[in-house]
Amino acid sequence: MWSFFKDSLHDSNMDNYIPKRKSNGKFVSPPLWMDKSAKLAILKKRKSWKRYKYSRSTCNYERYRNDRNVCAASVREAKMSFERKVAMESKSNNKSFWKYYVNSRLKTKSGIGSLLKPDGDVATDDQEKAETLNECFGSVFTRTDDQPDELEAQVLNYELADIVVTEAEVRKKLDCIKVDKSVGPDGTKVLFEVRGAICKPL
Repeated sequence: MWSFFKDSLHDSNMDNYIPKRKSNGKFVSPPLWMDKSAKLAILKKRKSWKRYKYSRSTCNYERYRNDRNVCAASVREAKMSFERKVAMESKSNNKSFWKYYVNSRLKTKSGIGSLLKPDGDVATDDQEKAETLNECFGSVFTRTDDQPDELEAQVLNYELADIVVTEAEVRKKLDCIKVDKSVGPDGTKVLFEVRGAICKPL
């Protein structure tokens, strides 16, 4: 009876119809606090658990418990190191505090969903969403009668010939560039990095 049942399973070609592993195809990025040592400790703990789960021996359980304690300490140290780094950078770069720490601890992610365009299409990417919102906001603006259609160009008939700019003043202005803000077409971060070399030519 068992031989007939076994042969029937093999004849049905079960390897082609029974999935051995289910994968959703989605890549989950690791946490921001995870460093190399914490990642290796987690992998070692998982291997020790699989070894103990297969053998159920006391020796493998002691090894797994030791690896588990080392992993917990490594993860705790990685989190504390990441939080100290964010705290040190929060004064000079406050965006890192909100982006890499506060937002990472949120349970829900807020964002703009898909928008319906006036022509009936659906805007899915960020560029299309921005253009759709711009068209919507621009359509509700009101124009008064006293508002000119175009601004008149002003022509100045005098020149500023007595301007004195020192190297120290230029360096002071370049030191005040906020590198945590979004860069424009002039590349503010590049100017901040080379401020010592360009302050004299400027």
